[in-house]
Amino acid sequence: DSIVWQREINLTCQDFIQDAINSKNENLHPGTKNQTADSSDSEQSELMQLMQTPPNNVCADCSDKDPAWASINLGVFICIGCSGAHRALGSHVSMVRSVVYDNWSFDQIQVTP
Repeated sequence: DSIVWQREINLTCQDFIQDAINSKNENLHPGTKNQTADSSDSEQSELMQLMQTPPNNVCADCSDKDPAWASINLGVFICIGCSGAHRALGSHVSMVRSVVYDNWSFDQIQVTP
């Protein structure tokens, strides 16, 4: 019972994150300026392109589809579940950022494959 419950929560979270990614992609059309100065439209567009390119379209740790998190110093995309494990390692080992909710600098995008 708890496994089914955990799976349903995981699927709901993944749907929520995918909806947020899709919403953010829709807002990246020319003329839309909802990004902060730290993350320009071209940088967000480049990041979204990186996420869709294999092997970045699966979690580097568990192979779940469409990861929405990344370890910016390791240069890998990870799923929400693995992001928690990476955060537990400490930022000196893995610096975790959300692709959707965090702003990315040009330098951070260049580190990610």
